[in-house]
Amino acid sequence: MATETSFRFIHAADLRLDDVCIAVEGLPGEVLNRLIDARLRAASRVFETAIREQVACVVLAGNLFTRRGSEQSQGAFASSAMFPSATFRSAMFLAEQCQRLASHHITVFWAEADEHPSRQWPAAFPMPVNLVPIDSRQATRMTTRQGHSLLVKQGSATESETCWSTTNSDDRHAFRILVVPSSVVPASAIGLSDGYIAWGGDRGPARISTSAGTVIAAGTTQGDGPDDTGLRGCVVVGVRADRTVTVRFEETAAIHWHLEQTGIDDATGWDSLRSYLHAQSAALSADTAADAVLVRWVMSGHGSTFERLMHPEVRSVLQAEARRVLEQHKIPVHCIELTAVPDAIQQTRWRNGEDSGAMLKLLAELVPRDRSLVDVGQILSDAGREVDAATTQIPEPHFDLKVYPAVVQRIARAMADQKT
Repeated sequence: MATETSFRFIHAADLRLDDVCIAVEGLPGEVLNRLIDARLRAASRVFETAIREQVACVVLAGNLFTRRGSEQSQGAFASSAMFPSATFRSAMFLAEQCQRLASHHITVFWAEADEHPSRQWPAAFPMPVNLVPIDSRQATRMTTRQGHSLLVKQGSATESETCWSTTNSDDRHAFRILVVPSSVVPASAIGLSDGYIAWGGDRGPARISTSAGTVIAAGTTQGDGPDDTGLRGCVVVGVRADRTVTVRFEETAAIHWHLEQTGIDDATGWDSLRSYLHAQSAALSADTAADAVLVRWVMSGHGSTFERLMHPEVRSVLQAEARRVLEQHKIPVHCIELTAVPDAIQQTRWRNGEDSGAMLKLLAELVPRDRSLVDVGQILSDAGREVDAATTQIPEPHFDLKVYPAVVQRIARAMADQKT
């Protein structure tokens, strides 16, 4: 039947085996170790998926060892002529993975954007026989276990169909895979009338619309850091008997970076906020295939609960509580940052002086950006307690006559101390 899958292959990119994730302060040692090995763990999941899916081949579309031109450290051997790109550690890892794949008759095709892939492999280390570097000069032919012919070639999506010309007449019926190890998608990209374009670069996962149709970007297998949120993984491509393809994304990230945004309003109580935090963390733990989830929590809104969150010490206590609760899940979820962002309603209240938030806003404007270490909230809290216990609610005229002048003097002293 035309709808049956004839064979499968894996499309992956940006494994960057020699790069490491961004370190985050305050994490347990176990999680920091996972950060160090996250890219190797993510890559191993790509190859585990290949074995599980019984694919014909794995296509690696660029940035196998590091992002080209990256300033990240490439290891102790990075400057050695014997190790032009790959460190011994990453080469050994890849060789072991290829050996596993070879026992399942799986070939790994490897393309790079700026140079022939073999130039990145350490000369003193034997390249696995089933790791096949490809380039733009000619297509590489293979036959699957089921007898299907494949042509794999590096190129750009703007080249013509004639670039596939071969002397083998059987190649006219082969399924073609064009590997484009680039993060730039030209608007004039040409689609294959019979085949698949495996896009590289570090974007994605995404279906990218071009003038000639849709191409697939697998994206990186592991996110870099707190700003690199979302799913990261590889694409399992199925080829049907009628040459049409199906694609399925497979998550591979060992560390899942997540941005959680929570809205707060006048009806939000402190206990309900804490309960929501606990429930949402449990959901994050249950919904991921990663080894750990690192969360940046942004709470935006207005009201008394939000006002409470404006105090740094309150946020610290809540973040510490979140960490204790989150790390108890089967898949640990770590709150790496908790910030409070006022919405338009809160900002309007500040401008109108409707609540105590006006005080924090006004005082914060006294502190230049280069004096950001001055803790306005703490200074205000200390001054308020000394002047009058009632000033915690800042009723007039206590704020204008007593608290504000005292706090301005303390802020000035704190900024002067920083200068010295």
